[in-house]
Amino acid sequence: MKKEIGIALAEIASSESGSPPSMDTIDAQSTRTTFNLSTDAQSALNWMAKNQGSIKKAFDFIAGSLWKNDKLTTKLADMEKKSELVDLKNHTRKTYVIGSRSLRRIKNIARKHSVNRDGLVELSILFFKILIDKELKNYKKALELVSDLWQRSSKTIKELSKILEPDDPIIERMGTVDVVIMNLHEDIYSELEDGTPIDPGGL
Repeated sequence: MKKEIGIALAEIASSESGSPPSMDTIDAQSTRTTFNLSTDAQSALNWMAKNQGSIKKAFDFIAGSLWKNDKLTTKLADMEKKSELVDLKNHTRKTYVIGSRSLRRIKNIARKHSVNRDGLVELSILFFKILIDKELKNYKKALELVSDLWQRSSKTIKELSKILEPDDPIIERMGTVDVVIMNLHEDIYSELEDGTPIDPGGL
């Protein structure tokens, strides 16, 4: 990836508040299409496929995110129009299985903004790789903090057990707190390991 592209995409990513958008409804219909992508974009797409579950789901995520966020799409389209940033001549054509709806969305977005379809896909892949990687780093830090909290909770229960009866309501409620923290710890770990979404209402 050219340094200029990396800097520009990182600036856009830093301006996007919150977590990356959630996965759009999975596209049941599939089709094959060819994209002209750089080695960096192909590697980023493979990385995203591992995070999302497959290449097709990665494209569903990208197309759905662009479809729902016109402001972001406009920024990426404006970047694509700067021909010195995206040189498709040095890219490689590769065929992928992609959702039919996702492909239609990408084509419509490129047509709407009058940009090269593959150039838009290139920048979108690199952008979401940066954004998702940023979130995963934050989740790793969160896992460390929750792990520390879990250890303190377990230690507190042991200390309480020395001064209270086993059936004391304080110990019982602390036990519940400890289980909730443990479950949150496991949920964060699962999110990092295989991309299983964390249930905000889970206990």
